[in-house]
Amino acid sequence: MPADGAPSPTQASLRPKDARGSPLSGILLRRIWLPTGLYQALPWAYLLLGAGCLASALLLPGSEWLLPYVILLGLACVHAGCAVAGIRRRASRARENAPVDRRLFCPAATAERMPSQPVKATGEPD
Repeated sequence: MPADGAPSPTQASLRPKDARGSPLSGILLRRIWLPTGLYQALPWAYLLLGAGCLASALLLPGSEWLLPYVILLGLACVHAGCAVAGIRRRASRARENAPVDRRLFCPAATAERMPSQPVKATGEPD
């Protein structure tokens, strides 16, 4: 740091810009919530986009320089679609196999069976 307390040019460039600096600075890292239908369709959209890119690579007339990029984009989209679908499938199976706390669903019935006094570690009431 210079003697006057101002940051050096490299330190200044590493600092995040404030919202007034750029109109897109806050949008890129903001969380968004998609509608349920769109959220569920994303893996299929990736797969269809990838399949479309791979199919169009077969039909591109006279553009040999573009062919590797289209194939790479198609493979990346197919991979992303399979990865997102696999992650969601594993998460849903984990939720299905997770133990369920029945007291959350029927608090009145469990309140009758639960002791009114605190229970010691030995299992006997105080």
